[in-house]
Amino acid sequence: MTAALPLLMRSPLETLETNLWQLYGRVYDELLHLQPYVDLVSRVAQAAIEAESAGRVLELGCGSGNVMRQILLAGNNDVVGVDLSSSMLDVARRKLSGPIASGRAQVHRAPALEFLIGQPTAGFEVVVAQNFLYTQPERESMWKQIERVLAPGGRVVVAHTDRPGFGPIVAEQHRQLGLRGFFHPGIYAVAAVDLVIDSLAARGRYDFSPIDVLIDEARLVGLDEVKILGRCYGGADGVNVLATFTRS
Repeated sequence: MTAALPLLMRSPLETLETNLWQLYGRVYDELLHLQPYVDLVSRVAQAAIEAESAGRVLELGCGSGNVMRQILLAGNNDVVGVDLSSSMLDVARRKLSGPIASGRAQVHRAPALEFLIGQPTAGFEVVVAQNFLYTQPERESMWKQIERVLAPGGRVVVAHTDRPGFGPIVAEQHRQLGLRGFFHPGIYAVAAVDLVIDSLAARGRYDFSPIDVLIDEARLVGLDEVKILGRCYGGADGVNVLATFTRS
């Protein structure tokens, strides 16, 4: 999600991208009818709360708050989310109204890198990035700031899209739910947005790098202990890789 620019300074591609994420926020939770997505959220949240002690969790690109909600339900952690899409965050605020009111959750609208720069050193025990890093053009700076805000003994949980397409997701939906898994019309609205995201990735706007590229980037900032937890978002052949990064 890119930083907002004055209208006259935006290229047609940047305008398309901004509108894309605003539109996605209006249909994003239709993904909750997609079992591979539900499984993805569950696995990411579980990886986050497996930290040895409860603490503060930061989710970059928190979207509509689905991972945040799972973390809050499963543990004693406080959760902070940041995203640039106001439509996504409108949904997240409604969904997390109770934890926000009690102080256990916060959501912020800001460019992620800018938000990280403003956070205290060692302020979070866990940093989560689900389907997020591929959108970031300044990943070197992003990793440096992630490492800086991570407390000693903390972990980074990454679910990274490293390939385009929907084949594994469709196959896993059918395997788990059969034909009834395709009856909900909302999943086709999500698929249409995802087709645009794949198109932008093919044009170089987004970066579906192999996980080895992210591993090399993380090691450069000292996050050199990596655990690959397997593929997801489409089962064992899914389009995402789930991994954790810590200091050795």
